[in-house]
Amino acid sequence: MRGHEIYILIVLVLGLIPGTGLGQRSPGDLADISLSELLEIPVDSSVSYSDGSESSGGKATTDAIETLDSASSGSLWYRYKQVRFEGYLEGDRKLTNAEVLARYPVVPTVIRQEAHIVGLNYRFSNLVDFTLTLPYVYQSTEHIRRSGAPFTLASEGLGDLAVAANYAIYKHGKTAAILTMGITAPTGSIDEKGNTPRGRDTQLPYAMQIGSGTWEWHPGLTLTAPVGEWQLGATVDGALRIGENDRDYSFGDEFSATLWANRKLGSRLQLGAFLRGECWDGLDGADREVNARIAPVADPGTYGGCKVGVGGSLRYLWKEDVYEDCYLELGGGVPVHQNLSGPQPKEQWNLSLGLSFGF
Repeated sequence: MRGHEIYILIVLVLGLIPGTGLGQRSPGDLADISLSELLEIPVDSSVSYSDGSESSGGKATTDAIETLDSASSGSLWYRYKQVRFEGYLEGDRKLTNAEVLARYPVVPTVIRQEAHIVGLNYRFSNLVDFTLTLPYVYQSTEHIRRSGAPFTLASEGLGDLAVAANYAIYKHGKTAAILTMGITAPTGSIDEKGNTPRGRDTQLPYAMQIGSGTWEWHPGLTLTAPVGEWQLGATVDGALRIGENDRDYSFGDEFSATLWANRKLGSRLQLGAFLRGECWDGLDGADREVNARIAPVADPGTYGGCKVGVGGSLRYLWKEDVYEDCYLELGGGVPVHQNLSGPQPKEQWNLSLGLSFGF
């Protein structure tokens, strides 16, 4: 068993959750929303729906599903995310920029990745809901080099379109088991170019492309239950890449696990906390137009790793009539341990700002 596979097993046993930061991956992955964020199925019914029975035509029977009179049938939401990377790791050992510069003639020093994500959630019933997300991704990377002046590269554009369905396979009161199936389409660009020391309009490295270029399957399972004033949850999920993209490579599969908790503070505020762990495989294949010896982000051998992080969020809720999915949320997190195939840029922190309107 390889080292990262052992680490994945440890993460799953500990019950950690998927991280927001990316490590050396596609900036488009920043748009991935964790299952605990996507779940809009209410878990407040006093009736058990473990059979999940439905009538013909896809409408749930009235004796199996509570009505939607007290909840929004859908929501339109926006989320802003930012991650900052600075410094290098090889495994869990820190490297200075000078050490990395001794191996590569060009070294990224500060990487800032941002995503503006628009999402639409529709609740088909109190057992099933669907989510559609589309991100706009921006990345800026500062570089130093052995000879010559520092320079900055940037890329931006629409990312990969994602669709997910959540189904409560068991639900009783505030206890539920929720299965998620998602698909991501390769709508983000993998042909971004920039002016580099190699010349004008040069193909940018893998981590600066907007999308992954491959279809992805996102399965997941969430278990949630009340404990006192808290609603606790555990999630396991992954991102499985399907084939290679048009440039003859694919990002590695990702595996995550989750522990999260939230509780209300009065009638309008909700506090959330999480512990996150994730592992991702290295790059498979290579882009023939990217020189692997020029910089760490261009080297397929410096992709892959594992990470554990902690964070929290504060959500302000407002309600009018039956609309219950209206909120403003501020969140963030920091990694507490990173083990990266290196030399690889390490995450410093991540933050998010969310806004939702129920309808």
